[in-house]
Amino acid sequence: MELPSAREIELETLLRQRDTQIAELTDEVTHLRQYLSTQPAPSTADPITLPPALVSILLPHINGRSTAATSTSNTVSALTQRAKVLQEENDELYELLKIGETGRLKDDVRALRRVVVKLEGALKGVSGAQRLPLTGGDAN
Repeated sequence: MELPSAREIELETLLRQRDTQIAELTDEVTHLRQYLSTQPAPSTADPITLPPALVSILLPHINGRSTAATSTSNTVSALTQRAKVLQEENDELYELLKIGETGRLKDDVRALRRVVVKLEGALKGVSGAQRLPLTGGDAN
């Protein structure tokens, strides 16, 4: 068995770093879940604060189209509802993105673990090969 190449050693190091990162992220997710479980649920009756840039884009459209208070109220309600729907879609897409990234990371980890097993086998083979001549020399 030959010694591992520099690339194999590098992959081994990357695997260990990735395992550490995954463990840290898992701990962080667990901590955040515990934190969220202790927090009160957000109120759906509270007004939503929009970023100033978004307000500056929406305000001309709201003011230009609404001439009566009921129209303004309807527009604000519609925009609020649309913002909530978009936020939910954004959350769903983010979850899908996270799942995809996690899948890729798991594939990388599996590949790196296979390399580690091969490296460990190579190391055992090298140490066993080194012992053989010594053992054979003692028999004579």
